[in-house]
Amino acid sequence: MFRNELIKAGIQKSFETGTSKIADRICYGYSKTSDGGLTINKKEAQIVLFIFDRYLSGESLGKIADTLTEKKVASPSGKDKWSRKVVDGLLSNEKYVGQVLLQKTIIQDDQQVKNNIDSRYLLTDHHPAIISKDIFDAVQAEKARRSNLKTTESGSQRKATKYNSGNVLSGLLICEECGSPYRRITRSGGEVVWRCANRVEHGKAYCKDSVTVTDEAVKEYMCGALDMPGFDEQTVRNSVNFITVRHEGSFEITCKKEPVLSMTL
Repeated sequence: MFRNELIKAGIQKSFETGTSKIADRICYGYSKTSDGGLTINKKEAQIVLFIFDRYLSGESLGKIADTLTEKKVASPSGKDKWSRKVVDGLLSNEKYVGQVLLQKTIIQDDQQVKNNIDSRYLLTDHHPAIISKDIFDAVQAEKARRSNLKTTESGSQRKATKYNSGNVLSGLLICEECGSPYRRITRSGGEVVWRCANRVEHGKAYCKDSVTVTDEAVKEYMCGALDMPGFDEQTVRNSVNFITVRHEGSFEITCKKEPVLSMTL
């Protein structure tokens, strides 16, 4: 018993001083440096950025998981199929902002459970960040909003509302150069445009040639490509898988059960 207490004290001391080897444990998006630290794995980091942006664009965990599976992206465990649980775990991992939270779980009755009793230790600026703190915080707020629970008269809890994406185009526009989704932005004058999220977040160093496209241009193109007399959201939901935005300003639409349609504006 005394030995176990010494071991526990030693582990907690390593948490307090930031010397715990757990801090350098690899997660998806990172690789080990020669001295045992963490460095960004550029290929996996692009997937992390894709997941965060898709979620903020309005997509569900299931939709993101299905998209990655369809694109044949290997999951963090090397499996062919992604799950909602894996996507959710990545969206909650503070390591992506360069931080490490130690002692998130503890052992109780020989089981590992969430730590709601002992102190937890946060190491900041521990390693290079993949996601900005603002984006990470926005995702946590959005997760809280989507999981908002309402207590019924019987005392049970249920989801207050079913979550739905606010814009039918969110998550559909994909940058040809870097593969990131496009983000909807309203300019100061009121004009709505779409820009590559990777370029918005990290600049030209990560995505050099992506272009800004107007909401009006996208809808005009889709009306022509899908033979719609006017822009119809339900037709888009039923028909479109994704739309590639080319660097010269043209679009290429991939339909769910149709051949690719291409048009230059």
